[in-house]
Amino acid sequence: RALREAQYKLLGELDLAPVLSRQSPLTILVAVEQEFAKQVADVSPGATSLGLLQISIYEQNGRVHISAIKPEGAVAPIRNSEITGDGHELQERLIDIIESLGRES
Repeated sequence: RALREAQYKLLGELDLAPVLSRQSPLTILVAVEQEFAKQVADVSPGATSLGLLQISIYEQNGRVHISAIKPEGAVAPIRNSEITGDGHELQERLIDIIESLGRES
């Protein structure tokens, strides 16, 4: 819900716990902020997957954790200052969402 409210589109949910033989949950959400992903695809179609948001939700020591691959770092290999800057802005918004989820629990 928080991703939709922030104008991100959820593309998929990967349950990795059974694949990795984990007893505790480990889910990866794959989402997209459409303008950012389009920008990445326009500059470097082969690197489009770097413009996707990857958010991990997992349980460790009895607590649920949420973390994400930082968009600014993910798009760094493209070597485009505009994309890196937009990745930084997207990263700040994503951090705010993750921190707000921590406050809700």
